Amino acid sequence: MLGIDQSKVSRITRGQFRGISEAKLLELVTKLGRDVKIVVGPVRLPDSLVQERAIAEGDEIKLVPLGEKGEAPMTFAVKLAPSKLERLQAMRRYRAPFPPGFGFDRDEANAG
Repeated sequence: MLGIDQSKVSRITRGQFRGISEAKLLELVTKLGRDVKIVVGPVRLPDSLVQERAIAEGDEIKLVPLGEKGEAPMTFAVKLAPSKLERLQAMRRYRAPFPPGFGFDRDEANAG
């Protein structure tokens, strides 16, 4: 019915997908009369993590993979990106006064 041997079917049902492409899995699922729906959307974080990290709607976060590539299940560290205000304040810390007698010439800066 599926066109693959029983040992592969057994491996798939045990969650062992090494050597089986995503395309082959989709083909097998459709042969079983099932529809496949792939949804790409925002990540939903657990409420406990949102509260623990004080993450608010609109905050930028970065998901950093932990462990080896291809390791299942994949785990991530959640890092909260600095806000625009925090970035601006960090840039201001590097601001230094201009030397005495400094003058800015727009034409000179854009020449060349």
